[in-house]
Amino acid sequence: MATQIQSKTEGETLVAAVNFSDRLTDGDTLTGTPTAVVSPSGPTLGAAAKNATTLTILLDSVAANLAVLYTIAGGAAGVTYTVTVTATTTSGQTLVERCVVKVDA
Repeated sequence: MATQIQSKTEGETLVAAVNFSDRLTDGDTLTGTPTAVVSPSGPTLGAAAKNATTLTILLDSVAANLAVLYTIAGGAAGVTYTVTVTATTTSGQTLVERCVVKVDA
C-alpha cells in the first residue's frame, strides 16, 4: 500500500481510516482490538477500532472489519508525525501500517 500523507491544522480533529483489505486473503478479517501509536509524541489519538459497517476510503468501498479507524487531534504546526496502526486477523496475521500526518499552521 502506498503511503498516504494527510495534513491537518493544530486545531483540527480528524477521523483517519486505514484500509487493510488489500493485505487480507479471501475470508480473512480483522479481529481483536487494533492499536494506533503516534511518534513523536504530541497529537492525541482516539482509541483505534475496526470499522463496524461498510465505508468508503479513498473511493474504495471497504466491508466491515477490514479497516481501522482512529481520531487524531492537536500536534504542533510544522511537525510531521507517524501513526503506526497494528491489527490482527482471523487467520493469525499481525499487520502494521504507518500513516504520515503533517500539521500545518
